[in-house]
Parts: sequence; C-alpha cells; structure tokens
Amino acid sequence: MKLKNNFLKYILLIILLACSMMVLSSCRLWTVVELNKDSTSENETMVTINGEERELEDYVNSVWNDKIISYINNGAVNINLVINEIDKDLDTAGEKYGIKEAPGKPWKFIVKGKGKILSVNTESRNGTIDLDVEPFDQNQDLTIQIGPVIRGSSIRDSLNYISFNNFGNQIEYAKFSTAINKKINKEFLQNINFEELEGSVIDFQGVFVVQSSEIVLTPVKIEVIGGRK
Repeated sequence: MKLKNNFLKYILLIILLACSMMVLSSCRLWTVVELNKDSTSENETMVTINGEERELEDYVNSVWNDKIISYINNGAVNINLVINEIDKDLDTAGEKYGIKEAPGKPWKFIVKGKGKILSVNTESRNGTIDLDVEPFDQNQDLTIQIGPVIRGSSIRDSLNYISFNNFGNQIEYAKFSTAINKKINKEFLQNINFEELEGSVIDFQGVFVVQSSEIVLTPVKIEVIGGRK
C-alpha cells in the first residue's frame, strides 16, 4: 500500500512538472526599456519653420520683441474707437481696424487703452479681469486673460509676417500659438499680483477676436498706472 502511494505521488509530481513547463513555454519574455525623457521632450519642442528645424521656445524668444511686440505696438488702435465701430457694424469696424487672415474667419483687433479693474477672477487657471475702459462708468467693457492658462490663438492669428504655410504641419502651427501664450505668462503676467489690484487703473495692449458679444482680450502688455479710484 505504501508503495502504491509513493507511485501515485511520483505520477502527480510528473504531471505538475509537465504543466509548469507548458505554462512557462507559453510566456513571452519582455524587456524593460527606459524611455529617454530628454529625447521625447526635445522632439515635442522642435518644429520646422521655413524649412529649418527650430527649437520652439528659442524661436519665440528670438522674435518676441522685434517682430511680435513691435508689430502689435505699431498696429494698436484705441479700444474706444474699435468698440464704438463694432457697436455700429462689425464688418465696417473690421474693414477699418481689423484683421482677417481668410474669408470666413472672425475679425481680430489689435487694441490699446486704459481701464479700471472691476473684478479679478482667479478661481479657474484661465484667470481673467473685468475692465471698465475710459471714460469710467463702472460698467464692464471687456475681459482680459491673466493666466496662467491663456486660451485661444488671437496673438498668433493677428501676425502678418508668419502663417500656417511657414510651418511643417498644423500641429506645429498650434504649438507656436501655445508657445506664444506661455511666453505672455512668463514675460509679465506671472509677476503681477492681480488680486491686490481691484479698483486700480491699468494701461493695456493686446488682441481680441470677435466670436461673441463678449470681448476677451489676450494681452501683451499690462502696466499699473494708478491706484484705486
């Protein structure tokens, strides 16, 4: 009886070994490969501009003052003139003061002016301030984006020296807009404590796109010029 039990144990052991070998033979060996984070990051920031591969942040820095800011400085129209014309007729205002890169696209306006901050909204990462422009009447005339997240592509789309055709593809053109918006935040917005400025008067400059009745401006300049009024 003891011999029979040993024989059964021996048979079971052989069966278990055979099953184990079958399971192992069906498994694949995987090689763990460490991703090169620096390489991936570099690929994401490289774009083709005019047939030349460029690092996007470096490119934006190189054209920021001489091309982007200079262009907006030269093209900025008093915000009151633009708003008054828009209230009469949008297309007439656009023909006088606006930019439209192609038929069917919305009008874009490069503007400057002075305004009083009525409220500061920072609950969202797309922070904004509501502004009453001169002459002050305590009514909101426009909204200005203050970051850290800047939405839209109004600055990029207003530029006359560069377009989609200068880039390798649509994705790179979109990255260009994102890089501009990040530059705006890094250049000056992140250094302003807007929550302390409610009621203050600012000098501003930027671009807005007419897509609704609300004017939402992307700034390239905000300077505090007066205390609470």
